[in-house]
Amino acid sequence: MDDGLKQRLVGAVVLSAVAVLFVPVLFDQHDKHKVDTVSQIPSMPNIDPVDYQSPNRPDGIDPASKPDQMFIPEGGDDQHVDGGDAPQLTAQVSTGGASDAGGESKPVPNKAVANSQAEPFIAKPKISQNTAAEASAKPAPKPTPKPAKANPKKAEPKKAAPASSDILNADGTANAWVLQVISSSSETKAKSIVKQLQGKDYRAYYRSAKTPKGLIYRVYVGPKINRRTAERLKRELDKLLKVDALILRFQP
Repeated sequence: MDDGLKQRLVGAVVLSAVAVLFVPVLFDQHDKHKVDTVSQIPSMPNIDPVDYQSPNRPDGIDPASKPDQMFIPEGGDDQHVDGGDAPQLTAQVSTGGASDAGGESKPVPNKAVANSQAEPFIAKPKISQNTAAEASAKPAPKPTPKPAKANPKKAEPKKAAPASSDILNADGTANAWVLQVISSSSETKAKSIVKQLQGKDYRAYYRSAKTPKGLIYRVYVGPKINRRTAERLKRELDKLLKVDALILRFQP
C-alpha cells in the first residue's frame, strides 16, 4: 500500500474520532436543564399592631380588703370580753324548793350554770318488772366443757456437756495439741512449708523463737482437741514431708 493512502486513512480516523467527541457537545448546549433559583417561600405578611386597653373597674363594686384584714370576723375585737366585764348569768329553777314564798326564783351562781351546760343529761332506760321477770325465768346457759389437755411429752434429757476441766488446763488455756513439723533458721523455708501445707488444707503457721544459736522458725499444724487425732495427723505429715513431727501442748 502506498504511503499517501496510509496517511489519508490515518487522517480520516483521527477526524472521525474528533467529530465523535465534539459534535455531541455542540448540539447538547440547548438541551441543558436549567435550575429554578426563585424562592417558593411566600414573603412575610404585613401585620397591623394591636392596641390593648387596660381593664377598668366596673361601677358599684367595692375594692378588696387587705390580706391581713380579710379573715377577721365581723365586729373586730369587740367580741372578746374580759373576765371582769362579763355579765353574770342567772337561771331560774323550776323545782319547788328553789323558789321563795313570793314565787320569785333565786339566781343560780355562774359555776352551777356552767356545770349544767357542760354536762348534758343522759336519760337512763327504765327496766319494767315484766322484762326483769322474763330475764329471771330464762334458764342459765350450760357451761361448755373444756377440752381435755393433752399429756405433754416428756422432754428428753439433754446430754451432759463436757466438764470444763476436760477442755481447759489449770492455767485456763485450751487443753489441745499441736504438731511441730520442722525447725529452721531460714524464715523463707518456714514460709514455704506453711504455704505448702495450707495448700493441702492443713491449718499451718510458724513462729519465731530466740535460742543461743540465734533466731529460729518453727512450723506448727493444729491445734487438735483430741490426742488421737493429733497422732493420726502426725502419721500423715511424716509421710508427706519425710519428717518426724513432735506432738506438743498447745500454747496460745
